[in-house]
This record gives sequence, structure tokens and C-alpha cells, in this order.
Amino acid sequence: MTIYRSALISRKASLSEAAFKSHWIEVHGELARKLPGLLHYRQNHILDRVYEAPAFPLQRIDGISQLAFQSIEAMERSDASQAYALTKEDIPKFQGEITILVLKAFELVQRRSAEVLYKVILVSTRGMHQQSSWDPVEDWWPSVKAQIEQLPGLRGLTQNKVIDRNHPVSAGIPSGDGRRAEALTELWFDSERNLNEAISSELFSQFMTQDFWLRTVAIYRIQEVKIC
Repeated sequence: MTIYRSALISRKASLSEAAFKSHWIEVHGELARKLPGLLHYRQNHILDRVYEAPAFPLQRIDGISQLAFQSIEAMERSDASQAYALTKEDIPKFQGEITILVLKAFELVQRRSAEVLYKVILVSTRGMHQQSSWDPVEDWWPSVKAQIEQLPGLRGLTQNKVIDRNHPVSAGIPSGDGRRAEALTELWFDSERNLNEAISSELFSQFMTQDFWLRTVAIYRIQEVKIC
């Protein structure tokens, strides 16, 4: 299983969207790719806010980072490095607020990496089921599999469960409150047309409203940038 150090980030108010995107990729991306123990690094740039709950329980989100490590221990060793210190110094130059979540990734529909795919991310809190623990494979997937597998052009799905909220970053900007964040769900589609058809379909609506384990509070159409 992959562990992600994931950041929900907002854009610094004084920067344009173009300047924010450029700095994140070209400056911050180059710093972060040097972190020891890093397996891979993806940036998720928001192209479209498909849905946000009226009483959104998290900070404003302009992007979501995913830095992959073999374990929390490997991530913590990276956090203690000089490379991380330099990366952290760059955060106030383009970010306004940040929430750090540690995720465990469960690939439930295997993705073929050679394909050019179109992506959405769902941000979720705890659903109607208030059980203290839930398993993405044993609990969540069987409850939604029938609807999701019928979505047109689906080419991949990874459920990222929040397993740790106790690794905040002290970088001179406000830290968001991630206590209600429960999961980030990634879905990939084979075309923009199928993606748009899927997320506007009755099946997708059923999946969102009938999910017993998770409550979707945001849906973002994503440009995925692979840094390394």
C-alpha cells in the first residue's frame, strides 16, 4: 500500500491563478522532488469546482498534492531532512492556507498508466455510518461498486483513506482543520466527454446520496501534473 503526505492548499491572495500554478509546478515541484524516500509526486490542479457543499467543512481548496512514501516512518524521515526544510520555506511564497492529511491508498479499479486520462477527485467526510473505523475494501467498495462500475469510460479508481491528521506543517501560513476529512477518492476516465457524462448521471447521483460510509462535500475536475 502507498502512503501519501497530502496537502489541501489554497492560493496566496496576492497571486493570480496562473502565477500560483506556475510557481507550484516549476519552483515548489523542483524542490519537493528532491525529498529523500519520495516514491512519486503528483499535483492536482483544480480545473472546475463541480460541487462544493454549502457548509463546506474544510479550508478553501485550490490544489491537492500527493507525495508518496513507503510508510509513515519514511515520510517522517523525509520531514526531518534539509531538503524538506528548503521545500517548507517556499510554501508562503504561493500558498495562503494548508491542511496536511496522511492517506493510505487503495487501488480498487486498476489504472493503465500509459493512457491519457481525465480525472476527478471527491473530498469526503464521515457518512451516516458513525462506526469508528471503516475499511475501503471490505466496507466501502462493496456498497458502491454496482453504481461506480457502470459509469461510462471509467478507467481507474483509488480510495485514499485519511489515517493520520497529526503531521501539520509550520510554514508561516494558517493551518486548516482536517479533523472532519475522511477520504479523497480519485476517479479516472478515458475522455472528457465520458467524465462529464458520468458525474452528471443518475448513477453518480445515487452513488453520492446512497453512500453509507462517506459524505461527499466536494467534487473537483482535475489537471494531474506528475512531477516525478
